[in-house]
Amino acid sequence: MDSTALTRADAFHLLRQDLYGHLDETEYLAMKTADWTGTDADIARDVIPELVETIRQVFRVHTEAQPGTCDCGEQWPCRTVSAVHAHLNATGSTTHALYVAGEQERVRLGHAYPHTGTIGSGP
Repeated sequence: MDSTALTRADAFHLLRQDLYGHLDETEYLAMKTADWTGTDADIARDVIPELVETIRQVFRVHTEAQPGTCDCGEQWPCRTVSAVHAHLNATGSTTHALYVAGEQERVRLGHAYPHTGTIGSGP
């Protein structure tokens, strides 16, 4: 392995560590066994929209560039979109249960078309 490849591998390792660090701290807050303080709840209210926006950013990068092809070069939907979709819709997941409950509530309130954005939309 040449030095450029080693440097690139180190850079990817550091990037991965940084990303996981952010996620680990967020998960730590969510999994605290002690009662949440008001500050904890405030932090969660800030963090959840940031995580949602992060996932939206992933989808903005992984859009169908040309029919059947993702911007990342894979067939669309690519592995990234498929993996996120599968995880969010996993049977028994809290995210999926929340989605279903939200849709039912919107239908009950007469707001049956909640999703106006599309993957890849936005600035």
